[in-house]
Amino acid sequence: MAMHSTRKERTHFSHGVAGNPMSQVVRPPFETALCEWRRRLEAVHAPTRIRWAFHENLCVQSRSGRHHLLYQLRQPAITEMDASRVYERIAPRAECIAFLRLFSDDGVSLCTLAGDPWECEDNDLEERWNLYFNASDAYESHSEIRNPWEWRWRRLRSRGVLSGVDFIISYRLVTRISLWNRGNG
Repeated sequence: MAMHSTRKERTHFSHGVAGNPMSQVVRPPFETALCEWRRRLEAVHAPTRIRWAFHENLCVQSRSGRHHLLYQLRQPAITEMDASRVYERIAPRAECIAFLRLFSDDGVSLCTLAGDPWECEDNDLEERWNLYFNASDAYESHSEIRNPWEWRWRRLRSRGVLSGVDFIISYRLVTRISLWNRGNG
């Protein structure tokens, strides 16, 4: 059964496929990309129920040479509509966009959007859209931090640990840019 969007579909152009900046790529609307993302999650037997997190909700600490993901789930939760706004905002400008599954737990996949294919392989690339879809667990080791003071302390401590989290898009920044552009339209 095909899904139909009630919203007018917009076409996004990218600067080109990775390594070939001269070619133009047409990016699909978020709903189409999300359907493909869920299909890929299902293919690796990951939950297709998604919880979104962005840069300000994530940090990584190095433990015994391995990366441990720390996350703080925002309340209210970042919705699919919020993720759509981020995608729609960056799709025309980003060289590439990566859909990443950070991990799955309790029937939910914690996912994000990144502006770099740091955690991706070549076979994760959907060349016609210049979108990466990495449905494998990026982090085996993870913990939720609920205490705001501990979260700030952990974020400070995690500075200097280079990881894929550094390339994840900031929801707060995209929202601020959108508001600024509306005011200066």
